Amino acid sequence: MRAAVLTEPGAPLAVVDLEDPTPTAGEVLLQVDACGICGSDLKAAPHFPVGYTMGHEFAGEVVEVGKGVTKFKPGDHLAPDVLLYCGECYWCQRHQVILCDHLAALGQMGDGGLAEYCKVPVKMAISIPNGLSDDHAAMAEPLSVAVRAVRRGRLAPGERVAIFGGGTIGLFCLQVARAAGAGEVFVVEPLANRRALAQQLGASAVLDPTQVDVEGALRQLTRRVGPDLVLEASGSAPVMPLAIQAGRKGGRIVLVG
Repeated sequence: MRAAVLTEPGAPLAVVDLEDPTPTAGEVLLQVDACGICGSDLKAAPHFPVGYTMGHEFAGEVVEVGKGVTKFKPGDHLAPDVLLYCGECYWCQRHQVILCDHLAALGQMGDGGLAEYCKVPVKMAISIPNGLSDDHAAMAEPLSVAVRAVRRGRLAPGERVAIFGGGTIGLFCLQVARAAGAGEVFVVEPLANRRALAQQLGASAVLDPTQVDVEGALRQLTRRVGPDLVLEASGSAPVMPLAIQAGRKGGRIVLVG
């Protein structure tokens, strides 16, 4: 199979030929149809061990199942959860698998989806419903970040939301907030192409922080009150104080990253 791997430290990824993986007990072999490139991939790539296959936002079709697998069969489509957890440590027993003592992740601590084929543990495999394309299903992982952020923010119908950062996560937050019933959603983003995308996706207003007083502009847009919910999705430390100041009294802020 072909895979995009790091062949030497600090070098660009190279497409190389590798042996097709074989699923072991409790695994399925996925033919990858779509794989996203996350911002964390770009930051982590120079530090990855040589030989790793990256990619943790992917979906595809099951082509082979390992011993004992009955939940899936060849021809099924799935998008895996990226987290590899033991299921046995203190944290896993508390259903806090993100804190697992042996936590790993497909495409970050194990071979991922930037390849024609990838092995996936059955416990991580999530079925793709009929009518949803693999291209769209590959975005389930970043979309889930936005869904959790809006849920953590306890958004109520009709409330106003300000989103700092119009990258992939910020734009997903915009769509999720609108779907959850937000009255107005404002996006703060310095890059023109991202502001244009935010407008296309239904932002009530987009603000360029290099050109306007963001806090003042948000006050004007909210009748001098401020947004009910602020989602900081830029991941930039200097932006966080501004995001905190922008919210209304008694409002909520979620640091999405």
